[in-house]
Amino acid sequence: MTTFIRVLEAAVDEKGPQLKASIEALRQDKGASNRPHPAVFECQPALFSDVPGSPFAYWVSDSVRSLFISLSVISARDVCVRLGASTKNDFRFLRLAWEMAAQVDAPKKWWPLAKGGQFSPFYSDIHLMISWAENAREIEAELLQKFPYLGSNVDFVLHRNDPHLRPGLTWPRRTQSGLGIRAMPAGCVFADKGPAAFVENDAPDQLLAILAITTS
Repeated sequence: MTTFIRVLEAAVDEKGPQLKASIEALRQDKGASNRPHPAVFECQPALFSDVPGSPFAYWVSDSVRSLFISLSVISARDVCVRLGASTKNDFRFLRLAWEMAAQVDAPKKWWPLAKGGQFSPFYSDIHLMISWAENAREIEAELLQKFPYLGSNVDFVLHRNDPHLRPGLTWPRRTQSGLGIRAMPAGCVFADKGPAAFVENDAPDQLLAILAITTS
């Protein structure tokens, strides 16, 4: 059994005191159910392998971890989930949608970008644009200049071959407000911080059903 102390949610000026309180509680063995402090978790590291990729999900309950074993993967239900594009230079390649309104080349060069954002289940405006002309050749050129060792594997970073521009569902990759899946309209690129899910034939009824279930 391994003990973990989690202070991620605490404010910056509260992390130190919370960590100290957690350690003191461990020393004194306070509390019930082997939880001497709300920030303290005990878990067998071998259980991490129950979740694909073996993340250090020490704060997750055994009942949640068991779902990854008892339930089938989403890909078995004709649904694919993909990590999106990463420019490695957002200042150059991203713009706000209203910045591009007056540019003649906006429909050709700039495309809507779903990039996570604030918690907003069901729907959120796509307010960012990404330079995606000629299948993101400009971003590719800069990536190869920065990371020449990528060679023909530039899509390891760019994820250009994922199903961009199709209708789907997207959500912020990291959030403190819970999972917030929202509809993603056709014609969007999606970012690494805003993964996306798609269904066969882009069936709108199936997408909306998944949206309803995952937000319930």
